[in-house]
Amino acid sequence: VKTAFESVELIVTDFLEVLSLECLAACIRTLGAFGMQGVDLNVSLTAVGLLWSTTDFLALVGNKFAAGDGDGAVAGDGDSGGGTAGDLNASSGSRGSGGGGVERGTADAGVTELWMSLFTQLAHLCVTVRPEVRKSAAQTLFSTLATHGGRLGTVAWERCLRRVLFPLLDRVKLESGVAAADVLGDDGADDGGGTARLLMHHTRNTRAKQWDETCVLALNGVAGVFHAYGARLKAIPDHRRVWNILLEFIRDAALVGSAEVHMSALTSLADVVKSPSDAAATACAAAPAPAATSNG
Repeated sequence: VKTAFESVELIVTDFLEVLSLECLAACIRTLGAFGMQGVDLNVSLTAVGLLWSTTDFLALVGNKFAAGDGDGAVAGDGDSGGGTAGDLNASSGSRGSGGGGVERGTADAGVTELWMSLFTQLAHLCVTVRPEVRKSAAQTLFSTLATHGGRLGTVAWERCLRRVLFPLLDRVKLESGVAAADVLGDDGADDGGGTARLLMHHTRNTRAKQWDETCVLALNGVAGVFHAYGARLKAIPDHRRVWNILLEFIRDAALVGSAEVHMSALTSLADVVKSPSDAAATACAAAPAPAATSNG
């Protein structure tokens, strides 16, 4: 595993600019696979870090397309002789103006797909068996959204919510509900591969407490996204339903779970209420009151 990962690490650190969009997508999926493997914890954590590094490169690619410096050939990653991400350094003036908008639009859509793939891989890592990887992946996912979310259009945001963030909250809620409350061994938690066992604080010495931490990270992270991009999310068709889904997650977290999760739910609700979007206030008014289900 280590030897194979060293090759991927070299590609990510030194050769991303010579990859086609198709190869970039494969690279992101490969990093996700190394993050999920259970042999070496350090490899998984490093893979998460490399996914974070990849976001900077994707931002650079997006900036060059926005500035009109992208070569349409980068979209032809499946063709023989297709362009590479490095072709973005070429002047768009080297091509005729006819059809350039279509080429650039196609390539821009390809970059959006890369963002979605990256978000998806990080979300998968947020629910892996090892709490250290879950924490690192969650922090990376929501830091990426906070930093680069402004690059996403309305359609991309809707996809991100419905295919990445809401399913993530669903999975975390499920895992948190079934996690065992038995105290783990004094030598630390099983990392899923048996190669690294870390000492634990008493606040994280059960799987239930470890999943509580993941729940807090996910809930606060999604609420932070709504707070930061509330005005943009309002443009999503059926945006009231989107806001209500979030409020339902917050309500459920406030009614079920540990005190830590309850407090996180209140903090998340405060973030949503402070959102500049009018949709937040509308959704709060339309959402069912928690008191109606508290005794159910």
